[in-house]
Amino acid sequence: SLKQWIDGYDTGIWYADLWVGKLMDALEAAGILDETVIVVSSDHSEAQGEFDIWGDHQTADQSVCRVPLLIRWPGLTDGGRVDSELHYHFDWAATLLELAGGTVPSNWDGVSYADAFKDGEESGRDYLVLSQGAWSVQRGVRFDHECESFICLRTYHDGHKNMEPVMLFNLTDDPYEQVN
Repeated sequence: SLKQWIDGYDTGIWYADLWVGKLMDALEAAGILDETVIVVSSDHSEAQGEFDIWGDHQTADQSVCRVPLLIRWPGLTDGGRVDSELHYHFDWAATLLELAGGTVPSNWDGVSYADAFKDGEESGRDYLVLSQGAWSVQRGVRFDHECESFICLRTYHDGHKNMEPVMLFNLTDDPYEQVN
């Protein structure tokens, strides 16, 4: 049933959270928590009913491509904050490199937001180009316009999920992408 599916997914999240907590407790017991940087992220999310897809990552949309990036960096994140700007995974790599004292190579695509991170500010990209090619073939552009968030999806092969060739969603008003 749907309830069992969602409860099972939630249990997986709870279990991961439990073990991250145990790791942090062990670091604290060893006396090194406050000198340890902890980063938790993911390469993709899983659709939970969007486009009638359950527990898979077949689309280039918000439900699959918006991934967590949780950072605990003693001295930088002590007060906690949320950065709602648009970033690619490789932007974090460039940021991490700069925060660790390195220089981002000129041939990297990543754009560091280390200065904004250190200052507790937000700085990101104007838009992101997203893609998916696992079961469907889809490209997306995620952007903000006049205080609203949007995603435009171009589907080249719908993976037998009956998706329109071009879809536009206002994520501010429709975060579950129900109204094209």
